[in-house]
Amino acid sequence: MFHRQRALLLMLKQTVASASETHLANWAFLVRHCTTAQDDETFYDFFPGKCGPYSYQLSHELDKLISRGYIYSGRHLSLTRQGADAADGTRESLRSAVAEVLDRFGHLSATELTDFVYAHWPWFTVNSRQAERRLRSRPKGTLRVYTLGYEGLGVDGFLNGLMRSGIAGLVDVRRHPQSRKYGYHKSTLHRLLDDVGIRYSHFGGLGIGTDWRRSTDTREKRRRLLDWYASECLPASEQDILQVSDLVLQSPTALLCMEADHTLCHRTPLAEVISERLDLPVKHLDLSA
Repeated sequence: MFHRQRALLLMLKQTVASASETHLANWAFLVRHCTTAQDDETFYDFFPGKCGPYSYQLSHELDKLISRGYIYSGRHLSLTRQGADAADGTRESLRSAVAEVLDRFGHLSATELTDFVYAHWPWFTVNSRQAERRLRSRPKGTLRVYTLGYEGLGVDGFLNGLMRSGIAGLVDVRRHPQSRKYGYHKSTLHRLLDDVGIRYSHFGGLGIGTDWRRSTDTREKRRRLLDWYASECLPASEQDILQVSDLVLQSPTALLCMEADHTLCHRTPLAEVISERLDLPVKHLDLSA
């Protein structure tokens, strides 16, 4: 069990109030933003949800904790004996962070918690279901040929970065859009993007097969592979390139692959071809910054 999951259990064990999923999300958000846990890259990230800061990863893992018998989900969330025992294994740094947050905010209702977060982090109001509570407008990017890789990014930080960058559409150029990392399997990613108003399209024909990529274990081999892709594969993918170009012209759209380093990824020669055709600059996004 991850320590971030134990921290959720500890929140339920230490609070004296009734707790809902909204309580847990806001408490976890405050742990992330108000304590030393802000430097913990393994803890939950958040993006602007419809009712406050939201984490798909947290919600996904909370469902697992419920299904595995650590948490009882009735009118309110409560710990089982198994959950209470597991909470005791939370590492000390997170124990201190949870205690600090509950000491300051544990008495607040779910609505009061959201009000506090909105007042101090107005970015997280941009997607609020209640338009009158939006303290900021969602950015709209300029037209570019954007690219990005999700390697090393949790899906919530990834979504937050897309929204901050004003991205309206994502073109997945992986040959096989599957991932063991939560959120990046094609069907899941499509659903999560749709929920935050970002268009998803998949063009597997513009990807490079797994066997080809596995054979490139050095930077030099990878560069030769990309040269081959640019000279042999792209000229044979005219129809897909035309369709992707149309999407790029419609709204700020990013080409997505896994590789963090765009210089070692096929999305770069693809972006350069589209850039030349549309007379738009290429912009490689770094959402980890």
